[in-house]
Amino acid sequence: MIDSVTRIASLLFLVFVCMVVNPPLRTEEANFFLIRYLPGENWNHTISYQDQSGLVNHHAYLLKMHIKDQIVMVGG
Repeated sequence: MIDSVTRIASLLFLVFVCMVVNPPLRTEEANFFLIRYLPGENWNHTISYQDQSGLVNHHAYLLKMHIKDQIVMVGG
């Protein structure tokens, strides 16, 4: 299992790589924020991730922002 320090370091490295590979992001002085997803108050622990209420709408919202270059998505 990957510990949290390794996971954060990996995410920061990926953000750095995105900035190097995509120079326009650097010239526009983009701000980057690291977001960690955690179960919220509406999370139902009795059902799987794919069956959570509102998940389809949430993914559609993230995809719209990604297409407009408003967010950079990485995983770890």
